[in-house]
Amino acid sequence: MQKWRRWLFERQQVGNLPLIRVSLRSAWEIGFAIVFLIGIRMFIVTGLGAQSWYEVLTVFPDFVIWIWVFALIVLFTGVIRMKLIVQTR
Repeated sequence: MQKWRRWLFERQQVGNLPLIRVSLRSAWEIGFAIVFLIGIRMFIVTGLGAQSWYEVLTVFPDFVIWIWVFALIVLFTGVIRMKLIVQTR
């Protein structure tokens, strides 16, 4: 996080802050995490015939935990980047 903050502040000092690029990357990460979880949920309902995450969790506990960990890490990375962008503005 310190590396990102330093990079953003240096770019701001020079006047070359790539806000659009960084904002799009952050939005991509947040959107990807949400679409990923929705897609997995749709697969659970249609492909596996389960009605909830809990049903799949009882059958495939490691699979569900890794899916959620991956999605949350990507989501938090996007949120942290957005927070840094707002702080540098």
